[in-house]
Amino acid sequence: MDQNWWMVRRTLCRIAPWLVCLSLVVCAHRWGTLPLVRRCFTMRVELVAGLEREWRGEVWVVPQKEIVLAPVAGRVVFLVQDGQWVAPGAILAEITGSEGRREVVYCPCGGMVVLQPSELRPRAISGLWGRMSRRRDGEQVESGMELACILRPGIACLRLGKLPFQLPSSLETRTIVGEIRSAGGITALQWYEAKLENHGDRSLSLYVADFPMEWLNRETLSVVVRITGPAGQRIPVTAIACYKGHQGVFVITQLGYEFRRLEVLDRVGQNVVVSGLAVGDQVVTRPQLLTKR
Repeated sequence: MDQNWWMVRRTLCRIAPWLVCLSLVVCAHRWGTLPLVRRCFTMRVELVAGLEREWRGEVWVVPQKEIVLAPVAGRVVFLVQDGQWVAPGAILAEITGSEGRREVVYCPCGGMVVLQPSELRPRAISGLWGRMSRRRDGEQVESGMELACILRPGIACLRLGKLPFQLPSSLETRTIVGEIRSAGGITALQWYEAKLENHGDRSLSLYVADFPMEWLNRETLSVVVRITGPAGQRIPVTAIACYKGHQGVFVITQLGYEFRRLEVLDRVGQNVVVSGLAVGDQVVTRPQLLTKR
């Protein structure tokens, strides 16, 4: 019995220093790390920012159009002129077949008539459609051949190439586009609302309404595209942590610290714009000090 008690005392004497050290480490981590983090590795949320991108360059003007095909073969006589504005249902042309029977061709929609089929339409020069290759009265056409197209005035599509930046796909953004015009060394911009369509390969299409009708006679435009998104708070990217499978930041509170889940709206250099914080929050900029065990 005495021998067993002696062995227990001996074991306790051996492990006691280690238990004391472990307790000191836990206390230091509990009462020392947090004050250190408070003093050196936190920031007060003050900046309110939002997603904003701007791009300048050339875009292709692709008017929304309706192709008109010849219903039968024969000789065509146009009852409208190239560049004329027509209403839906207006008579576009008459086609006289080999048996002398006439077929009336109607306009499927309203807009501006272009009597240049796609395969004959040259590149725009000086902003004007060429006139030498348009369909002419008396020309022989085949059934299903393109007679003309009607440019719809309501919407124009501006095709952009690859952009030097990416946009978060989950955000609702507002897009405006302005044509760059220079006169006397002064650049003037008039902005138009646009709907942005992202194709996923960093190329975009902009659908613009209420644009100048002269755009329909242009092949390219020099524009400024400005994309804005929701506002949030700007914090260093180093403050973002992954904790228990969620993305967020550690915020200092009166009771210690708490993990707060966030949504990243944008990234600008070494900062990110997030939603879920309030002005005045104390954010830990080195969360590894809190999560490291």
